[in-house]
Amino acid sequence: MKINAKKWMAGVMAGAMVVMTLSGCSKTAEGKKETAMGRYMEEEINLPDGAGYLADLQKKSDGTLRLTSMDTNSMTYTIYSSDDGKDWKQEEFPMDVNSGALQPNGGDLYLNMSPNGEIMAREVCYDDSTMAASNFYHFIGMDGTLTDLTIHVPGKETEGNEINGVLFSKNGTLYVTDYHNILYKIDKATGEIAETFDGGGEEIRVSAVVGNQCILVTDSQVLRYDSESGEQIKSDKVLTDQVLQSMGERSDSYGGLPVISFTEDKDGGLFYGCSDGVYYHADGGSVCEQIIDGELTSLASPTFGISKMIQLDDGSFLIAGLENGETSKLLRYTYDAKTPTVPDQELKVYSLEDQSFLRQAISLFQKNHPDTYINLEIGVTGEDGVTREDALRTLNTDILAGKGPDVLIMDGMPINSYIQKNMLLDITNVVKKIKKSDGMLESVTDAYKTDGKLYAVPAKFYVPMIEGDGDTVTNFAGNLKNLADRVEALKAENPQQSVLLRMSAEELLCELFYADSANWVQKDGSISEDKVRDFLTQTDRLYKTIVQNDAENSEYTSNYSTEMSNTRDTIARYIMGLVTGEGKIGIGNLGSIMNFATVTSAQEKMPEAGLQYGLLDGGEKKSFVPSVIVGINSGTKQEKLAASFVETVLGGETGTQGDYLLSANKKALDTVKEMPWGANGTDEIGGMAISSEDGTMVEFLIKKPSKEDMGSLTSMLESLDSPCINDAAIVDPVMEQGTAYLDGEQSLEDTVTNIMQKINLYLNE
Repeated sequence: MKINAKKWMAGVMAGAMVVMTLSGCSKTAEGKKETAMGRYMEEEINLPDGAGYLADLQKKSDGTLRLTSMDTNSMTYTIYSSDDGKDWKQEEFPMDVNSGALQPNGGDLYLNMSPNGEIMAREVCYDDSTMAASNFYHFIGMDGTLTDLTIHVPGKETEGNEINGVLFSKNGTLYVTDYHNILYKIDKATGEIAETFDGGGEEIRVSAVVGNQCILVTDSQVLRYDSESGEQIKSDKVLTDQVLQSMGERSDSYGGLPVISFTEDKDGGLFYGCSDGVYYHADGGSVCEQIIDGELTSLASPTFGISKMIQLDDGSFLIAGLENGETSKLLRYTYDAKTPTVPDQELKVYSLEDQSFLRQAISLFQKNHPDTYINLEIGVTGEDGVTREDALRTLNTDILAGKGPDVLIMDGMPINSYIQKNMLLDITNVVKKIKKSDGMLESVTDAYKTDGKLYAVPAKFYVPMIEGDGDTVTNFAGNLKNLADRVEALKAENPQQSVLLRMSAEELLCELFYADSANWVQKDGSISEDKVRDFLTQTDRLYKTIVQNDAENSEYTSNYSTEMSNTRDTIARYIMGLVTGEGKIGIGNLGSIMNFATVTSAQEKMPEAGLQYGLLDGGEKKSFVPSVIVGINSGTKQEKLAASFVETVLGGETGTQGDYLLSANKKALDTVKEMPWGANGTDEIGGMAISSEDGTMVEFLIKKPSKEDMGSLTSMLESLDSPCINDAAIVDPVMEQGTAYLDGEQSLEDTVTNIMQKINLYLNE
């Protein structure tokens, strides 16, 4: 049976500036193939010295660019100007934008510019007790004249609705958006609402002001209005279909920015940018053309979000955005007629499941290798009914036929079997190179070391953790039987009080599997039946304490997914329950420094509970969950290029992407530990108000872990010694049969028998 896995081509062939066939080549008179030429090339523009957060970017009517930048330490603004976006000079504005006149109430300041040079200053003040926001508005004219405005949008600010964005039309008309993305035209003299643009009853996903158009994107349509008359512009089905396709199910790009950013063409057409790239649509045209392929640029990176896009007079584009939700970037895209439309080389990469970290690595690799595009094949998309077993069968058939991928991301794959069958290349030299330059956590990178050689290496990992009272963490967290004894004893002392936080059978099995399964593997590679039986026995004991507590509660909705890579970084979810008093012990997996901050902040929030954290071990081994396990197909014909990609995946630059992930690269791990956290030099990175079971609101501040906690985490990570079982053919029957057992649908012995039959049949193939 032929299984068609979904393929994501990084080299989609498109372009408005060149004419080509769909193959990207044309034939000459002599019958030779001629490569189609012409592609937009990406260049990162250095921001001005001293520039911090890029608050706004505007193109004035004379073509001059203006940029406002905020120093996140001093919270002061600087305005710069440039003719082409490369050489920025500080601009002397008629009024001091950092004067107390713009912050009379001591709030946070936000500046937005109009194309004709005016500035709208929005001061936001928060009530310390309720966290409700109040907005104050100050309008600065081109001559520096300051006007205080009072602007109110429907719905009281204390009820959660407020202004969250300021926009200008081409001629300087002022607009604001609220938390529902409804667009309001504002009278600059009075602050009153002159016009309201809503979604006609539909939820608005993106609202924008482009030239003299107001654009609202809902789930089913793209609404356009004339910004001056307020009249609706005729619906354009071609534009609507393409925009909605580009948006898909995404509600926000990284950092909470809109999924799509619009800009205008001098002839009345529209450009829009998104993670797919940049598209152009002529007003009333029959097509929406992709002129920049996002997969060949930084736009496709899951950690990059677009905040502003501008087309310059020479036809190039400036795109401003945030990397990792905090670092401002300014990218320039210039058309190069001498660069092949489609990169010369192709590298095939295969992964059972889609992963954000992998896409970050691909984006970085292609940025550094513009002559190569990555053909990423995802085995299990969830869209076509293909199971992991189906996908692996097809993959193995392709590899044996010499049609396999060059690089394998081996999460969920039978790694040891691939090694034994000589299906993987030795990548020891690649790892040695990175160890020399960056350092590596050898307990992680050497997880699958065989006969002194490395064939598969994890780029990142997760750690099974527990947080609770000191006695539990110190004396009972190293063995599942001991943990079950402890939880049962605590439950007996306080029958009406939760001990373990509420979980479904699948969730509990998954969390404990990560902690315990490394102990199941015997010297000959087989799985110990006794270990499996004990795992199920102890998990059932723990589950019964949860079921007892939930017997009279409403039905619990599980967040578990069989795609385990999507459920691994779970510890923060359960720690919240400790803060609200819903439980005494939280277990889960830690995959980032950001979530470690949640763990340490819970201790600070609850000093009376004497909380401690530590590794959750199922037995003798200190296990971890390997992730983005990279290897090279021994049948590849592009060994050098594949090795270069592996180096990118395991390298320090990729390892610092995302939400402070735990990377096997020591340099990357050290970097994320030292990254700036809160603004204005504070250690606070955020906070939330959590509702407890009795309805009480509990405020919870999340702060950067102390040096002592960072040191403790480092010691924990360095103590790891064994990967948990990764093979989907073993994981899946344990989850499936174990859930039936915990839910009382079959006996322990039947469960063990069913699991072992499936595992042994698989191992003996």
